[in-house]
Amino acid sequence: SKIDRICVPTSLLHKVPEISEYVEMVSLVDYPDGLGSTQSRMADTLYSIRSGVKFIDITLNNMWITDGDWKSITADLKTIKSLCDSEKVELRVIVEYRLHPLDLILNTCKILKDHGIKDIVSSTGRMAGDIVDNLLFCERLMTTLDLNPIVCGRLYTNDQLDVFKSVGLKRFRVTSLKIAENLLGKLY
Repeated sequence: SKIDRICVPTSLLHKVPEISEYVEMVSLVDYPDGLGSTQSRMADTLYSIRSGVKFIDITLNNMWITDGDWKSITADLKTIKSLCDSEKVELRVIVEYRLHPLDLILNTCKILKDHGIKDIVSSTGRMAGDIVDNLLFCERLMTTLDLNPIVCGRLYTNDQLDVFKSVGLKRFRVTSLKIAENLLGKLY
């Protein structure tokens, strides 16, 4: 186990350029709410790419999910994915699965897959939630939809981490370096 990527909101990219020589940088675009316009999301994505990131994690607009506004979701992501693809930057989508019924969020993730997005981050990490729900959701993404979930939740112990690993989940996002140290040992 190791840390190979650091996620930072777009607004903080200018503070961490020296880190990028050691780990790959991920920019959190329109984090945490996903309520920005496509134009503002594109501007943040372009700024992130010019700052040297290799991955864009963009928060999906929860109002569009609630309203079933698939046209807005697909138009927005198609535009941003086109930019990422042209720059050879991977686009991953953050979904806040706790805010919606499971069938609605799984349908949303299927639409994302149909548009070429296979990497789904399970949460913004800002909401406290049940770790078992997160496990079940991520396992469902993997087994039912053949997607690549990135677990983002309140992982604090190696026992919790082992439970996620036991069902085949391999990618995890934690919310602080202190938590990462607890899970992986001393980092430096």
